[in-house]
Amino acid sequence: MSIVHDHPGAGSAPPTVTPPADLLNIGDPWERARAASRVADQLHEARRAALTIRLAAVRELVEGRRIPATVVGRFIGITGGRISQMLAGGRTKTEPARTVEDAA
Repeated sequence: MSIVHDHPGAGSAPPTVTPPADLLNIGDPWERARAASRVADQLHEARRAALTIRLAAVRELVEGRRIPATVVGRFIGITGGRISQMLAGGRTKTEPARTVEDAA
């Protein structure tokens, strides 16, 4: 088994986000607050998207290709136990708690 980054887009840069130093240089506090909120929203959405993509990839590796969760976990920097939780539908810190309405 070989773990190689040979797929299209491997190593591609993430979308650009305004650096904090640039935010600090915005003189008007109203505009600085608005710009910081936009950056925070972009980062939040990007993180949620990345976690969704990670879960799909982990599922493909563990369930589809039968690679042990410990191997996948070691490769991406989390424990095999966390991989098992993810695949079992365990809620992550970034996922909202399920409500009664979600179950309906």
